[in-house]
Amino acid sequence: MPNEEAPNRAIMGEESLMDEVTGFLRLANTHRTNDPCASMLHCRRALEAIVHHLWIEEYGENPPREMHLAEKMVELERCRRYFSVNRITSSWIHWSPKSSHDRCEIGKCIEHLNLIMKEVVGRVPSIDSSEYTMLDALDRLLSDSGRTVLANGGE
Repeated sequence: MPNEEAPNRAIMGEESLMDEVTGFLRLANTHRTNDPCASMLHCRRALEAIVHHLWIEEYGENPPREMHLAEKMVELERCRRYFSVNRITSSWIHWSPKSSHDRCEIGKCIEHLNLIMKEVVGRVPSIDSSEYTMLDALDRLLSDSGRTVLANGGE
């Protein structure tokens, strides 16, 4: 189901996809305790990047803008794990008055994405990075403290 309106775009290379997904999964892993909804949003973005990559690989162009993620997955015949990640993340990133979440779903979601990446590029992203910037360290300290930090400019 090619898209006549979208301009052709080079296929995101496997290394670029790996970098993109690894970044999203590292963020998901970092925020899984202090902000699980943000963690799931990063998982969802990883899934979207993978599906976009597969679409371009299959059709040689961007998917139609109006096409929903689920439609893309069906068209690409990528269902089981992909829909599992889609279902899990949707319940976390969309508000509902009766929603209750099990934080172990975050780990399941990350594991599904690892298996998807193994299937797509033959490798699993390394999300336990030992490379941290000072900003990463500060972010980790502040998020682990559970306190609000206010920063004022000097006079």
